[in-house]
Amino acid sequence: MKITLICPTNYYGTSATSGIYYPMGILAVGTRLRQAFPDAEVAVIDGEIDSRPLEELIRGSDVVGFSANTNNYPHVKEGARIAKEQGISVVVGGPHASAVIRHQGGRMPMAENILRNDPNIDAVVVYDGDEAFVRYVEERQKKHPHYEAIANLFWRTPDGEIQENVAVLPTSPPLLAETDFSLMNLGRYWREHEKEYPEMSGEYMQGFTHVGCSWRDKSGGCAHCDISYPRNVYVSPKVFWDDLQKVQERFGVKSFKDYGDCLTGNPKAVWDLLAARPSSMEAVEFSCYGRSSEITDEMADMLQALNVKYVYIGLDSGSTRMLKNMNKGMLRGILWTP
Repeated sequence: MKITLICPTNYYGTSATSGIYYPMGILAVGTRLRQAFPDAEVAVIDGEIDSRPLEELIRGSDVVGFSANTNNYPHVKEGARIAKEQGISVVVGGPHASAVIRHQGGRMPMAENILRNDPNIDAVVVYDGDEAFVRYVEERQKKHPHYEAIANLFWRTPDGEIQENVAVLPTSPPLLAETDFSLMNLGRYWREHEKEYPEMSGEYMQGFTHVGCSWRDKSGGCAHCDISYPRNVYVSPKVFWDDLQKVQERFGVKSFKDYGDCLTGNPKAVWDLLAARPSSMEAVEFSCYGRSSEITDEMADMLQALNVKYVYIGLDSGSTRMLKNMNKGMLRGILWTP
């Protein structure tokens, strides 16, 4: 059995970080597939760096999984068409698939909308998709598959009816040490990362010190929020450092990109992270996200002590009305807060 997982390149515009950050979603799914089907051929393909035509990438597969974001969705649809012409099962997941459409009549899961509008797509996985994808492949191999009990799966019955299974929201990120990095060429990303971020070592890993968003816990979140983790939860500092140390020893990792929404949202958690850091990890460099209003003198000192080299701060709007509509938590329209 051959299973191909693809994160296509953008259809609209270009990515400023093309070839720098590896696709964590399909890497997590590929890792779980390898564990469940050790005899299967599993390929993880990043369309940002692999320019081969979709026809070539898909050829010979039994199942193809696409990671969809809004910018690459036209390529996902084209890939689904090509795959279906070859009799290949098509599963779609990713941020686009997990979103919810808001309209005057109420709300509709994007996953349902995808299946309604594209007969070439057999199933859609929402939220963390690794376990759902494995279960789907298991059932697909049976003479009479039963998909009803697979959490986080939308699927189409033989008579065309769309079924929505129970949703289970993710509560914790995958561990780096349990990820199968042999599925991709880390060196390729490291070289590009070093070019783009010269103040930071190229030998990096990306992951999470925390999930969810502290602002959403306080306010309900921004109107456009698509973070799937229901609560702002910090990974146990000991678990985090132990995990990072394992990949440091294995791969020579020197830096870490925190994909958690805003590290600056919980000063105590940042302090706990610092207090638990082993002396052997003091040289590891960080980059993270933050909100300008949360970077007090105390927070700046902690970020410096954590060896943070880059903090990514969003600039949303100069319009007070727009900020209010987005529920950003800003009291006035500003472009930058020092």
